[in-house]
Amino acid sequence: DGNIKPNKKIITFFNQQHNYVPLIGDSLFISKTEVSNGEYHEYVYWILNHLGRIEYIKTLPDTLVWQRPETGCEPYSQYYFSHPVYKDYPVLGVTYSQAVNYCHWRTERRMEAKEGKGLRVDKVQMRLPSEKEWMFAARGTLPDTAIWPWPGKTIYFTGGRKKDEGKLWLNVKIVISPDEEPDFITTKVKSYAPNTIGLYNICGNVSEWTLDKTVKGGSWNHPSHMATIDYQSSVLGDSIRSATTGFRPIIQLD
Repeated sequence: DGNIKPNKKIITFFNQQHNYVPLIGDSLFISKTEVSNGEYHEYVYWILNHLGRIEYIKTLPDTLVWQRPETGCEPYSQYYFSHPVYKDYPVLGVTYSQAVNYCHWRTERRMEAKEGKGLRVDKVQMRLPSEKEWMFAARGTLPDTAIWPWPGKTIYFTGGRKKDEGKLWLNVKIVISPDEEPDFITTKVKSYAPNTIGLYNICGNVSEWTLDKTVKGGSWNHPSHMATIDYQSSVLGDSIRSATTGFRPIIQLD
């Protein structure tokens, strides 16, 4: 019903407490950031402490993805997931199934904490966004014709503050000049300028799993044309892992 106003108390709670912004009214929220190594560590260690080592091993990301020829970053296979300096970087090397299982685990923990009780919400479900939801989130308040999650048709700042002119909007594989290069690998989940609804790195940094088993948004190791909102990936298998793919959850309230 278009006459029903969104519940500001719910929106404020998930925005301030959990870093989520409303996508549709007060019933669907999306994370401002990709899931970080630090957040994923909470999950794997909970599994280790409650379900044991065998289940714990099943949850671990594949750090050997850094050794693949197309990546060429072998040292990160030892440090990227384990070293504290990368705790705020996006988790990588996770399969579709692992991303889904993480969301299920978060849902269970949220329900245990009775997060929706004071908000008169029966169920707080975390899941991956559908491809359609991801694209809707990436466009934010921009029109359906938007190529990028920001105004304009370029990956560089234009028409803003002079000191920002020419800077990149996203982390993709491109060399601009010796003075202005993108990050060599991923960057922290809260990097670059957010889109019009406050989402960081929705394009670039890491490609993001969707419910449809596609990945969206391009990554640090992709050319910019693969990081557009409409760029279509093929449907991938459950067990595919790479050093360019992570995920960004949605929260659905019932």
